[in-house]
Parts: sequence; structure tokens; C-alpha cells
Amino acid sequence: MSGLLFFWFSWMSWVILTFIMPKNEYRTELSCWLLLIIITSNLYFSFSGITLTVVVFVLLMGGGIWMIKLKRTFAHSLYSFVVMIAFASAQLWEANLPILYINPIFKITPFVLVIIIFFLTKQIQGQLIIGIIGMTFGDILFQYILYGYGLSVDIGGMEFLDELLLTIVLISLLHILVRIRNKIVSIIFNHHLARWQNE
Repeated sequence: MSGLLFFWFSWMSWVILTFIMPKNEYRTELSCWLLLIIITSNLYFSFSGITLTVVVFVLLMGGGIWMIKLKRTFAHSLYSFVVMIAFASAQLWEANLPILYINPIFKITPFVLVIIIFFLTKQIQGQLIIGIIGMTFGDILFQYILYGYGLSVDIGGMEFLDELLLTIVLISLLHILVRIRNKIVSIIFNHHLARWQNE
């Protein structure tokens, strides 16, 4: 079951980016990056009880380039650090959550992170990038803590990719809902304004 959400959402997003979005340089870069993420998600190497997926490097390199292109790079770096700490803390908390023994699908981390990310910045590009970079570094930190206890670790595994894609989808859905709400409020306001002017 692990990895199913990642592949489903990422392929669906790639199809939307490639065939539905208007053709421009931004769309091409984003679709190439997403395709590279999909390809490298199953490539990994192991050493000393650590399994490191190549997708971690792709996420951090692409995320770093994207962050540099955005304004307020230092602020976004700090926000990514906050998300990193929040993700690692939530993972540690979830590791001891009794409900996960009954229902392993029940994951709280993506929902908590979306709330934190929405408080940190309002721009969707900034939210996506601090989510990607923060969660990737957060997974490295969490796995490093586990490795400190002598456990074998999987950095950038399918479970992490599921949570990452779910967080990205939740951020995107919330932005769509906010835009729909703003459009409805604008239509209602304009309708009432026209009525008052006619009266």
C-alpha cells in the first residue's frame, strides 16, 4: 500500500501539468522535475543500515533552485527549518501513537503541516517549496534520530513520499477552495453593490 498515493497523485499531476497547463517555461521545468522525481523514487543505495533514495537529492536540488528563484529566500529558508522541526517532531509523536497500530493509514502529519505552512506564508509557490524542502530535511532528521538508536533507516522511502504528496495536494486544494470562496464573495458583493446603486 505504501507508495500508492505518491504514484497516483504524481502521475495525475504530471498529466495535468503536461497536457492541461498553458505551455511556458515554468510548466516545462515543473513537469520535468516531477518526472525526474517519479523516476528516481525507486532508485536507492544502502550502506551501514541506511537506505538512501535518490529522490531525496532530486527534491532538495529542485527545491533549492525553485527557492532561489522566489523572493525572500532567507525567510523561506527559516520557514523550511520550522517545517523540518515540525515534521520530525510529528513523526516521533506518530511513532508512539496507539491508533496507528489499529489503523496504519491514519496519518496526522500532513494535516498539521498544512496548518503550519499556511500560517508561515500565504503565497502558494512559497508554501509548496517550504513544504517540500522542510519535509525532506525533516525526514533526514527523523531517520537520523532513529539511526542513533541503532535502527535501520529508510531516508526518502515510499511512506515519506506518500505524506509529501498528500501535503502538496492538501495545500493545492485549500488554495482552490480559497479562490472559489473569494470569487463567490466578489460576485455577491458586486450584486449587492449594483442593487444599492439602482435603488
